[in-house]
Amino acid sequence: MHEKKLYQQDKTGNCVFVAYDTDGTPKYCSLRGTRPERPFKHDREHSDKSYPFHIIGKRQKVYVCESPIDAMSHATLAKLKGLDWKADHRISLGCLSDLALERFLQHHRIHEIIFCLDNDHNATFRDGSPAPNWGQEAALKFAHKYKGLGYQTSIQTPQCKDFNEDLKAIRLSTIRSDTDRKRG
Repeated sequence: MHEKKLYQQDKTGNCVFVAYDTDGTPKYCSLRGTRPERPFKHDREHSDKSYPFHIIGKRQKVYVCESPIDAMSHATLAKLKGLDWKADHRISLGCLSDLALERFLQHHRIHEIIFCLDNDHNATFRDGSPAPNWGQEAALKFAHKYKGLGYQTSIQTPQCKDFNEDLKAIRLSTIRSDTDRKRG
């Protein structure tokens, strides 16, 4: 919030994630709903997804997520594990195009790329038939591509659908444990 990358809309309560160019001009804006019973995802008109939402780190490592909330959740999970979440870069692709990663790599010295894309193992088409695991297929494709470009690459797969779901599951488990301890 202090970096003006995250806002909350007054009227709707939606989260607004903003990505900037090197001059500080907003280039990409992603809106996400905060109410689970009414999911909402929208990118502002004329947003350029080649500008990544990012959390800047100090080392030459970047974790690549699909969405800003997943990048933030991944950082939170690192902190919960006692790791220095500020040490490494985290970016979001704004879906499954690597244009944001390409732009990011032009402006940062990076040695290692870890793809933290969604685990769409339960994905289905509208008719209910099984769909591919798009996130993991993209992770494999990108890991191969960037390894060929000289980067050290790996894939970190979330246990649930994405790292935000992993974080929510940990938080829920903690709440249940605290409640059980208070009862017992």
